[in-house]
Amino acid sequence: MKRLIPIFILAVFSLLGMGEVACANDLRVTVTCPVAVSAGSPLNVNVLVKNPSEREPVKFRKSRTRNGTKEQPASTSVITFNRVIALLAGNSGGSLGALGIFGPFNRNVGSISLGPGESTSFSVQIDSSVPIALQGKVATASVMIYSDDGQILEGNACFVPVN
Repeated sequence: MKRLIPIFILAVFSLLGMGEVACANDLRVTVTCPVAVSAGSPLNVNVLVKNPSEREPVKFRKSRTRNGTKEQPASTSVITFNRVIALLAGNSGGSLGALGIFGPFNRNVGSISLGPGESTSFSVQIDSSVPIALQGKVATASVMIYSDDGQILEGNACFVPVN
């Protein structure tokens, strides 16, 4: 049963478009969770966003490509965004059917413009109070960056134990 939980969470994020998905603008996003968070306290994550300037090797599972790597296309344009979607998900009950999705929350991060080869990092509050229903479980915090016209640029997620 415990083996099914990570598979179920991955399936949900695949449906939400949150895996290592290459979107239209080829941003590279890394989301870093804290070591742990207490139920009832705020959850903030660090987000690193990079607009690659040249072809960079990207590691994939060996089943995706012959040698396990694939080149990421280079960006040739400036990418501007000012909003992210933050989402918290986890098993809020005692079974797989009790997946709790808290959010999505719209977060303003200020106007950020990244030219080719530039990167930036910032902190995003996923939730102002982590639900008590997630206590003793591992939650998934996800961040999706989107443009002013609503186009998803890129997203990623991390896991965090809830004490």
